[in-house]
Order: sequence, then C-alpha cells, then structure tokens
Amino acid sequence: AKSFARGSMKHRSKSLSNDVKSKNIVPDLDQLPKLLLARNNRHIVTLDNEVFITPLITDHKQLNNWHFLAVVPIAEMIDSNRYYLQIVLIISAVGILLSLIIGYNFSKFWLLNPIRKLTAMTENISRGIYATPPLTIQQTDEIGQLGTSFSQMSQELAKVEQERNHHVQELNNEIAERKKVESDLLLHRTFFEQSTDAMFIADDQSYFTYINPAFSKLTGYDDQEVIGNPIDLLHSKKHKPDFYKEIWQTVDTTGHWQGEVWERRKGRRNFPALQSINTIINEHGDKHYVSIIKDISDLREKENKLWKLAHFDQLTKLANRKLLEERINKAISDTHRDKHVGALIFLDLDNFKIINDSLGHTHGDLVLKAIAQRLKTVFRSADTVARLGGDEYIILLPDLADNPANATGRTTAIIKKMFDTLHRPCKINGHETYITSSLGVVLFPADGDTPDQLLKHADTAMYTAKDEGKNTFCFYHSDMQVLADKRLKLENELRKALKLNQFKVYYQPQFNQDKKSSAMKLWSDGYTQNEDSLLPMTLSPLLKKAT
Repeated sequence: AKSFARGSMKHRSKSLSNDVKSKNIVPDLDQLPKLLLARNNRHIVTLDNEVFITPLITDHKQLNNWHFLAVVPIAEMIDSNRYYLQIVLIISAVGILLSLIIGYNFSKFWLLNPIRKLTAMTENISRGIYATPPLTIQQTDEIGQLGTSFSQMSQELAKVEQERNHHVQELNNEIAERKKVESDLLLHRTFFEQSTDAMFIADDQSYFTYINPAFSKLTGYDDQEVIGNPIDLLHSKKHKPDFYKEIWQTVDTTGHWQGEVWERRKGRRNFPALQSINTIINEHGDKHYVSIIKDISDLREKENKLWKLAHFDQLTKLANRKLLEERINKAISDTHRDKHVGALIFLDLDNFKIINDSLGHTHGDLVLKAIAQRLKTVFRSADTVARLGGDEYIILLPDLADNPANATGRTTAIIKKMFDTLHRPCKINGHETYITSSLGVVLFPADGDTPDQLLKHADTAMYTAKDEGKNTFCFYHSDMQVLADKRLKLENELRKALKLNQFKVYYQPQFNQDKKSSAMKLWSDGYTQNEDSLLPMTLSPLLKKAT
C-alpha cells in the first residue's frame, strides 16, 4: 500500500545488500533510523512506528536480487489481535486464580493441616504433655509416615512419662515418709532431751547405750560414767536380788514393767522412784530397753505428811485413834498366828482438869507433850503409844509372852517403870507440876478380839483404878464390866429422878472425937428403884463422879 512511495523503491540488490552489510542507511530511505537484517530468511525494518517485514526469501537470485518490503503500521497490526489478547488474559487470570485456590486447598489439606498437627504435637511434647490423641493423617506419603512416627513417639513418650511419674510419685512418697520419720525422730529426740524425767536406753544385754540430761541431773552420773556399764549401777540394796529378777522376767514375758523402786544415786544415796521399762524391737530384730525414771521423793514426802496428819496427833505427835486401831488389828492377827499374848494399857492423868483451870490450857498442852515424850522413852520401838484425846493415852504392847501369866508379870514391871518416869515433877515455864495417873490393863486375845472391845474393857479397868484411889493400875476382869454396866444404868436413872423430883432430903449429924456435933451433912436418898430406896452410901460416890 505504501510500498516505498516516498522515493525510488527499486534498488539493486547488490547495493542494498552492501549497505545492509555495512550497516548504512538506505539512500532512498533517509528517514529510516535503523535497519535490522535477520539472517533467518526474514528481514524486519523499523521506521518510527512502522514495521517493514520482508517476505520469506529463500533464494535471492530467483528475484533478480530485488527485495520487496511490506510496511504495516504497529497499531493496525495489534488492533486486529487486541480482542483475542484480552480473552487470553482473562482466561489466564481465571486459570491462575483457580490454580491458586486449588493449590491453597491442596496445600491446606495435604500439607498445612498435617504440619499444624505435627506442630501442635511437638509443642505438647515440648511442654511435657505426652498423652495426646494419635494423629489422623490419611496420606500415605512422607507426611503421613512422619505423622504416624510422631504418634508412635508420643505414645511411647506418654508411657515413659507415666512410668516416670509413677517412679517420681513413689520417690516423693518415700521422701515424704523419710521426712516424716526424720521429723518424728527429731521430735522424739527433742522430747527425750527436753523431758524432765530421767530416761535411758539399754541394749539386749542390759548395758547403757544412751541417757538424757535429766538422767544425769537425777542420778549424778554423766555419759562417760554410764554408757557401756550394766544398768544394775542404779540398783539399791533395799531390794533383794530376787526383786530385780522378777522385774526382768516380767519384761521378757509381757514386754513392759512399771512400779515403785528404790534407786541409787551417785554416792550411794537412795531415793524412791517410779520406773517403767519397755521392750523395743526394730525392723532388723534388734532388741532394746527404754526406761523412764521419775523421782517421787517429793510425792512420798507429801504423802507422808498427809498420812501423818491422818494417823498422828498434832499436839503430841503420837499415834491417833485411827493408826492405833490399825496396829491393834495387826497385833491381834499376829497373836492368833504366833499363839502369843499382848497387852493394852489405858492411861488417864489424875486431876488434869485442875492444871488446865489453874495454869491455863496452853500450860496444860505443854504438860501433855511432856508426858508423851516421857512415855516414848519407856517403851520399845515395836510398841505403840497413842493419844485418844484430852488426857487419855493408850499403850499397845504386842507379843509380850507366850501365856497370860508371863504377860501379866511383864506388863506389871513395865507399868512400875512407867510410874517412876511419870511421877517426876514437870518443870514448865517456871511451874513445877506433879503428875499421877490411873491405868487400866487388858490382855489379848483373852480380854477382847477387836479394837473396840479392848478399848472398852481397858477403860473399865482404868475407872476401877480411879475408884480405888487413883495413881494405881488394875487388870481387867469380867466382874468389872458388870459393875460398870450397873453404874452406867444408875447414872441414867439418877438423871431421870432429878427430872421427876424423886429425891428426899435427910440431915445426918457428924461428930468429932469429943462426940460433939460439928456439922450436918445433907443426904438425898429419896430416889427409889423397884420400891426399894437406895441408901446415901450407894448414891454419894456416883453423884460425886457425875458432878
């Protein structure tokens, strides 16, 4: 169409060929900036926005060395293919988008999900969580095999973790138990060390293996003096060897023993103690003995004080009625067993009321204490001197003789010695006081078999001695009891007669040696008993005693 219209388009092939080879511009085409000549049978010439395409030249000689060029504008050449190019681009874009979607889903299902599962399992394993469900990967490729291997590894790790946890738990339990044992041992050791009671541990041969500080404080022995020595270091001679033998027989039989013993301190000083011994056998079968010793000296002292308060007179420190009755019972039992005879003396001071009335009760108490001290010097240690109350004393003489006659003789000798001691004047607070006494004596078991009987009969004999003029003694016999009963009956009836005004008054003149009347004595004999009057000579002594 525009085939070389701007100039001569025919040139000889030779000159064009030479120009092209020499890269010169075609003379007639001076506006052609550049000429490209291809060596593949096709030539393209670019001129501004136009393209010159040479036809296929297979043999230059066939066209007589002339070339024909067809010039087509670029815009026209592209316009004809623009629509198809847009369709191709759209189809390409849709294909790329579908490829991306398919690739994403493919990678998500076949690659990302398994990798995420593997990653999650790896994170759990890194955190120590091994017990996870197995992976569900359906692929049979390398990822599936990797997931299967991870699942197997996780299960194995879970088993290992479970076994480890089990062993750790056992170890923790053992550690906790050991700590508890150590804590208990520390507590027991602290208790052992801090205890105020003496404690020691001995081996199966009864040799000291351990003592606590309280043991040293109580006994005076330290560790070096005790450890390795036998425990009979503490044995007191107050106990016979059979006593300790019985203790250890009981320990070997029952595993423990507890009781009161006399222990020995360093320096051979004895003290009362409450001791317990227990057998301890450990898991290895080793036997040890654990003993606790508690000093009860203070307790015994307090008990003795209470016992003395209950059994001794607080003024004279002599035995009281309770202790006397206990010793009388024992003495009676011994006389029945040994076929011996004992005696009981009831002592009453004569006219002691005059001392109290004249010098006062304080002086009278001092006299009573002095009499008690004198009585203690007369009698044996086996005898008992007791104070019933007031000015009444009881002397118990057990095991005097093997028959009543000898017992009577010995009792008489003892009473005479006692009279010699009691009749000496008492000098108290500048006052010299003379004391006499009346005594009643009974022999047992002939005169009584109980404390009440003996005291009653001795009291009757004592009153008989007073009736005989005082400052004497009388042995009891059965007639005395008859008279005593009669006298008691008369006293009661006289009291009733006074209330009933059954007395009559008589005047009896008294004469001196010159037969002169010196006085008139009043007699009251109006009281009658069973229609018989009682004469004044019968009533007067009884009335005097009653008043």
